[in-house]
Amino acid sequence: MLRAIGQAHAVRPSGQLPRIAIPPTPPWDGYVGQICAAYHQELGADLLSVALRGSTVRATAVIGVSDLDLVVVTGRKVMELDPPHIIAAPDLEVENAMATETELLEDPRFAWLRFNLAFCGHTVWGKDYVSDLPEPVLDRAAVGHLKSADAWLAQWPKMMQDAPDKQERQRICVWLMKRVVRSLFESVMLKEGAYTRDIYPCADLAARHYPTQRGAIFAAAELVVSPTAEIGEIEAALAPLKPTLIAAKDAFLAEAPASAIRA
Repeated sequence: MLRAIGQAHAVRPSGQLPRIAIPPTPPWDGYVGQICAAYHQELGADLLSVALRGSTVRATAVIGVSDLDLVVVTGRKVMELDPPHIIAAPDLEVENAMATETELLEDPRFAWLRFNLAFCGHTVWGKDYVSDLPEPVLDRAAVGHLKSADAWLAQWPKMMQDAPDKQERQRICVWLMKRVVRSLFESVMLKEGAYTRDIYPCADLAARHYPTQRGAIFAAAELVVSPTAEIGEIEAALAPLKPTLIAAKDAFLAEAPASAIRA
């Protein structure tokens, strides 16, 4: 059941947002320690840093629901890392964003990641790149999912068809509904002058701007914490929101400068 967890953080008069990350608490800190040790064993000196972002450093994580979002910085290009099996949390989802030092600090494609780390990132291993990042500013670079809505809206049906089991289909449902709710919030966050990644405040603030779709927005948010494996149920939840998502994405791309679109 969706709970009223999290908050939206108001932008300061300077245009900046606060840095809100705190060190992970048990059991998350133990899980992260195991993962970092495994990555260091695999990569050696090529592992420069690991940062944690997401609900586990926003103090809004829920055991059995939340996953671990890691940013792994390496000395050479590494396409992916397989997280180790954690006996105490066999179903824990671990998502890695991989970047070299140059990519993280300079590549325009990583602008959103730099913003997100500055807002709610905490270094858990190695060099502390997070503290040296520019202060998080609420501008168009803070838009993460909305600008690519066409791609992920087209992608999920095949992902579901290729999923090997019910558990993976439920994971895809979570993946999709997080993007739906957060994208709707992204379409209004500059008007609100506030930022959040937590699902409940994203849904609540989006619903204030789309009041006729409040029920549909919260139905999508509910599927983040209580996902379904049924394609028909996902399609039914998505149908009333898809036109709004596409219209919001088109409006964003029409107004955004080319540099913001690429970021």
